[in-house]
Amino acid sequence: MGIKHDFSIEKTPLQFRSYLTISVSEYFVTPTILDNQFWVSQVIQTTVEPVSLPNKSQDQFYLDEGTSFGKFMIG
Repeated sequence: MGIKHDFSIEKTPLQFRSYLTISVSEYFVTPTILDNQFWVSQVIQTTVEPVSLPNKSQDQFYLDEGTSFGKFMIG
């Protein structure tokens, strides 16, 4: 399949945090605060298309970047 890198929250190359405050009143008398933290937990370097990857889930992303050899062959 390719090369796989697993990361803990302490070692991740990328972290996100989102804050959302909602209220049913105009003046935020009783606000509800949602605080979510998430991070990159795994990176897979492979030459196959995303549809060919096993165990696909909604929280996976696909980045397509040609290799130096591929860029040379196209040029």
